This record gives sequence, structure tokens and C-alpha cells, in this order.
Amino acid sequence: MDRSSLLYIGIPTVIALGMCFIPKARSVTGSIMVGITFYLLIIMIIGIEGWICILIASPLFYLVGGILGLTIDKVRNQREKASKQINMHLSFTALIILSAIEGTHKLTSFDRQEELSITRTTSLTIREVKEALRIPPQVDPEKFPLLFKLGFPAPEEFTAGGNQIGDQWILPYDLGKEEKRNLIVEIFESSEQHLKLFTVQDQTPLGNWLRWDEIHWDWHTDTTGQTKITLTLHYQRQLDPAWYFKPLQRYAVRKAGDYLIDQILHQER
Repeated sequence: MDRSSLLYIGIPTVIALGMCFIPKARSVTGSIMVGITFYLLIIMIIGIEGWICILIASPLFYLVGGILGLTIDKVRNQREKASKQINMHLSFTALIILSAIEGTHKLTSFDRQEELSITRTTSLTIREVKEALRIPPQVDPEKFPLLFKLGFPAPEEFTAGGNQIGDQWILPYDLGKEEKRNLIVEIFESSEQHLKLFTVQDQTPLGNWLRWDEIHWDWHTDTTGQTKITLTLHYQRQLDPAWYFKPLQRYAVRKAGDYLIDQILHQER
């Protein structure tokens, strides 16, 4: 439930329907917005989710609640009109409620596999690119994309690197209170023009959002004599609904990939 639409659509739907029956409310929509706001504040205060996670998910809560509230308000204000119009609004509400089951079972889930590639052109030679991948890049929070500066989970450093089979890249995430959790990936293929890594362990908060599968690095000399390097990230989306979280996760993964490839190519050697 904590990753399915039952949380991100089902709970705001329950709140919305429950707030419909609070007496003396000027509008159902207003009551729903108040109820959702209190719910989000409560889960943030008691620490169920970090504030950045709530910030990212909150538009979905308000969208679902707003659609239901406006629909019910319209039905209440148009009781004297044709039943067909009312039935249309109620059918739309039922569709939202049904969408809350996405992710609760394999049969109600969309494809979770994702692949995203980022390419850069560099003056480094083939050999220099492989050497650059051997050296753990420096993590500079000042150069983080805005999303990560706001508090989205990010590693504080690379504590290991390498470019040979069996070498591990270790990224510790600082969670405060002297608690650290690691993302560990290991090289399982290595040649002069590519590296492939797979996830050995992921204890990070990001693991609740997506699951890293493989990371591929490929590079070759292009027709201009420069080296083209491509980072391909394979991961599985862990959150539903797909129509909301898929584009958000792809945006976050792209920003993380942009940062990683730029740090590796521009680090001091």
C-alpha cells in the first residue's frame, strides 16, 4: 500500500468522501482541501515521510480531492437538472476511485521498467574516459540540481570506485543522527569502451521510490575525433499511479545522471 495508488489516490479519495458529510461547510471542495492539508501536516510532523516527499506527492492529493469536491459540489447544485448529467459526474468519480487500485496487484500495475540515456561529447580520449571512471567523483552540493538542494535524497560522497570487474562504487547517504545508508553497485562487465554495473545493495531512502537495476557506460570516438560517452540508467518505478510518478521519476533520474556524468568528465586528474 505504501507505494501503490491506494496511498496516493485511495487516501485522498477517502478523505474527500468523508469531508463531504461534515455539516455547515460552504462547499465540499473547501472542506476536502482543509482535510487533505491537515493529513499532510500530520504525516510530516510524525515523520512518516520527509517534507520533500510530501511536497512532491501533495499536488496529486489536492488534484484528486479537488476533482472529487468540484464534482460533488456541481451535482449538489444541479439536482434539478437532467439525471444524465449527474450520472456523468458520478461515473467520473467512480473512475477515480477505481484508479486507486493501481499497483495493489500485478494485474493492476503498468510496466515498471524504465531506461534513460544521457550523452555527452568530450575531448578526452578513449583511455582517458576509462581512467576518469576509475576515480570516484567529488560530490559538490553547491552544484546539485535544484531538486536535490531542496532535500531530495542525494549521496554525500563516493567512498569507492574503479573500472575493473568486481570493483564496487559505494554511495553513502547521510540521514542524520549519525545514520548512513549505502547504495552499492558493482562492475560485472568491463572493456576499453564500456562498463556495466548492477545493484548489490540499496538501503537509501531513494529505494522506496525506485529500484536501480543496471548502470551502463559506453563511449566511442565520433566522426569529429572527439569521444562520445553515454550513461544509460535502468531502474524500476516503485510508486503508483504511473501517469503521475513516471514523469517525475524520469525527471529526477535525468538530473542525477546529468550531475554524475558532468562531475566525472570535469573532475581533476
